[in-house]
Amino acid sequence: MTPTSSPPPLPGRSPARPAEADGLQTVRLGPFMTEAGARLPDVTVGYRTWGTLDADADNAVVVCHALTGDTDAAAWWPGLVGAGRLVDPARQFIVCANALGSCYGTDGPGTLDAEGRRLGSRFPRITVRDQARLHARLLNKLGVREVALAVGASMGGMQALELALVDREAGPDRVQRLVLVGMGAAHGAWQIGIGEAHRMAVRADPRWRGGDFPADDPPVDGLAAARAMGMMTYRSAALFDERFGRDAHEPRFEPDDPRFAIESYLRYQGAKLAARFDAGAYVRLTEAMDGHDVGRGRGREDAPTALARLAADALCVGISSDLLYPPEESAALADLLPNGRYAELDSPFGHDAFLVDFEALDALVRPFLADSGFFA
Repeated sequence: MTPTSSPPPLPGRSPARPAEADGLQTVRLGPFMTEAGARLPDVTVGYRTWGTLDADADNAVVVCHALTGDTDAAAWWPGLVGAGRLVDPARQFIVCANALGSCYGTDGPGTLDAEGRRLGSRFPRITVRDQARLHARLLNKLGVREVALAVGASMGGMQALELALVDREAGPDRVQRLVLVGMGAAHGAWQIGIGEAHRMAVRADPRWRGGDFPADDPPVDGLAAARAMGMMTYRSAALFDERFGRDAHEPRFEPDDPRFAIESYLRYQGAKLAARFDAGAYVRLTEAMDGHDVGRGRGREDAPTALARLAADALCVGISSDLLYPPEESAALADLLPNGRYAELDSPFGHDAFLVDFEALDALVRPFLADSGFFA
């Protein structure tokens, strides 16, 4: 699958950020046992920091990235992170770690074994809770005593919420505030079905080879198709109609060339992701998201019981045009949190609004942070 042109992209989506880009740090955190009982002998985590941890070690802000994001939060979330922004390195110690299973510094299917072979299918299934437990271990390594704010959207929001739960189970609540955007307490059938459709596209590529493909011959067509499906849920129908309508794609030279501008756009976005992201990581991360359920595996607790014990002040932000995570799910999550409140981002950009509508998001989050003493 080859794009026939490079149409001007809609705003949003994280740009390509290679793992070796400036500022990325890595740390080996020793053996790690997943929830399912798989053992990673010496797990590596990639992360970036901004600012300085204060003497009381209580000014940390943890920013969690979404599915195909990376550790450079200042680049992909400039409306939130940076000088003069809600999270300012002049005041806070900001940490953004790559998620377990991803391909931007933390161990995942693309990690090489001692013989230089990709782990591929040997990299175990992991959960969002595994990702949060590993990030909690990183915070311990960095000397963080208290997390002033954990924030994330989509998969990042799931990690931030699990981080608060995991830390609470390990001792006193370490996470003081949460901002959770475009997510709920658990993945439902709608989200799981979409995730499986993505994985079916990847697995249908003959170069998938059961997940054990060589680095120089990855299943780019399958991953591109998965991305195209994803783009249709990251945005809204109204936005696509406004941007593309029934506009034709020109020129058309070959029978397989796209006829419409939207087709060309989806092919372009698919090829762009396939050029920068690992297909094995995409499969493992979407599996992890599908397992998201804060009530799962916590003894006899269900989600309301688990969440009722959290002391953190929490703002759950729903997005009015979000097809993937309808705003009702964010509102329901807020109702389950003892100190939760709900705000709705009115935006035409769909699920990706958190990467686009910075001013509107700031207007919702800033009062919450002020009320909860974050700026004190």
